[in-house]
Amino acid sequence: YELLIAGDLDLILVPDPSKEVKEMADSAGIELEYIPIGAEALVFITHEDNPVSNIDASQVQKIYTDMSITDWSELGGNSGRIVPTCCNTDSGSQAQMENLVLGGRSINPIVEENYMERDMNGMLQMVEEYQYFAQEGEENAYTLGYTLYYFVQVVQSVMGEMDIKMLSYEEVDPTTETILSKEYPLSINYYAVVREDLPENHPARKIANWLISTDGQWEVAASGLGSLKTLYEPTQ
Repeated sequence: YELLIAGDLDLILVPDPSKEVKEMADSAGIELEYIPIGAEALVFITHEDNPVSNIDASQVQKIYTDMSITDWSELGGNSGRIVPTCCNTDSGSQAQMENLVLGGRSINPIVEENYMERDMNGMLQMVEEYQYFAQEGEENAYTLGYTLYYFVQVVQSVMGEMDIKMLSYEEVDPTTETILSKEYPLSINYYAVVREDLPENHPARKIANWLISTDGQWEVAASGLGSLKTLYEPTQ
């Protein structure tokens, strides 16, 4: 975003921007144009052995902001410490956490100081492997993390299945179908973003327009993101 606003890039492919990005563009006097090209969603993850299967906005806020929920039993699981892990402030996942869930509240400094992951691979590993580093007597302590749905799919297609699971949110499971239909509450888009003053015949705009064509959507899907349309015709 910084490079796009500065004019060093003409096109970026990114999820929904954070409030800070919008303020950065406003301060520079730059209008940005967002062209939806792919489907994505914020998801909450924990270890697959954790019996908790659902989480809601109020619970997430209490875990990550004032830390008034600290035990998995308060979410219907076994008694054990919740280890809330967060992302660095300029990550795509963090922008969605702020936009969709926290409602203007800030992540507790204790969480940021002790359990911040600098990249999404680190987040997945923390969720999967925390038990190896847990303190004595914390057999039922599990990490809670958040990331992007299709990122998890891509990582597991390359690295193999991990010992993690996605939680339903507000009783809706994140799936390809619920994300595409926007039934899943934390569904978002990936965008081709250009400066609004870019000429209509600029190559960056031609790329963005191609990405929303059927051929372009096949490439979006092949890259590991969700397409914005159903690409397979049902067989008769």
